[in-house]
Amino acid sequence: MDDDSLQRGERISASLNRAIEESQIAVIVFSRNYGDSRWCLDELVKIMECHRTIGQVVLPVFYDVDPSE
Repeated sequence: MDDDSLQRGERISASLNRAIEESQIAVIVFSRNYGDSRWCLDELVKIMECHRTIGQVVLPVFYDVDPSE
């Protein structure tokens, strides 16, 4: 998925939603500023919805953060 054309504050597009839905595995890279991004949080909601409904595998990666934070 090429997101070079994404603008700050935009909602995730239908094509990105579709790409998430069609993926068998989702890799989520949690960084210090991850939670500050509405875009990232919208994607996370969609990924977790797919995890619950179709059993999509979710692989969290914690980059420069403690998972207990």
